[in-house]
Amino acid sequence: ATAEVRDPVSYKLLDKTGYIRLAEFNALGPQKVREAVADLEAQGAERYIMDLRMNPGGTFQTALGIAGTFVPERTAVFVVDGKGERTEFKTSGKPLTSDPLIILADRGSASASEVLAGALQDNCRAVLVGDRTFGKGLIQGVFGLESGGGVALTVARYETPSGRDINKVGIAPDIKANLLPVFVGVSDVGEDTWDEAVRLEAAKVATSKLCE
Repeated sequence: ATAEVRDPVSYKLLDKTGYIRLAEFNALGPQKVREAVADLEAQGAERYIMDLRMNPGGTFQTALGIAGTFVPERTAVFVVDGKGERTEFKTSGKPLTSDPLIILADRGSASASEVLAGALQDNCRAVLVGDRTFGKGLIQGVFGLESGGGVALTVARYETPSGRDINKVGIAPDIKANLLPVFVGVSDVGEDTWDEAVRLEAAKVATSKLCE
């Protein structure tokens, strides 16, 4: 029997804030995030929270699709092979909103979560709030052995659009915050944090070459 792919997205609107919780990066992710944003826009959302806390990741192609919901075609990530050759991957899809966006992340946010966070942070589209992410930036391939077994070898690593190496370092938040591991969502972000996020975003847009 084929395993059913579960919907990774839950969302709600509270006080004009659209809260989107993404539990994992699977094949349904881009479509379900777009559906959530479209519905929240129709309900009158004026700002967004994307909650990636304790999200272990998944396919990085899913991260590209989700990033495209918030930013036009831009560099999302570089994949760097063992020889140092860099391959650029861009966001995919058409943005559905230009409203302010905060990403909640913590030490449990890994892999594709870090690709998405890095893409939106470096392109001046989102402010990262919470803790430094896990730091899982390696891509591994499984190679078969004559014995019938297999071995996993590192074949490449991720870099954010500005060239930051994610592995073992993670992505530092723009605003450090002690967030509970309980997904209460909208109430985790107070008005002071929103004000600081908007200020930081404006400063980044004014100074970053990626955001010209």
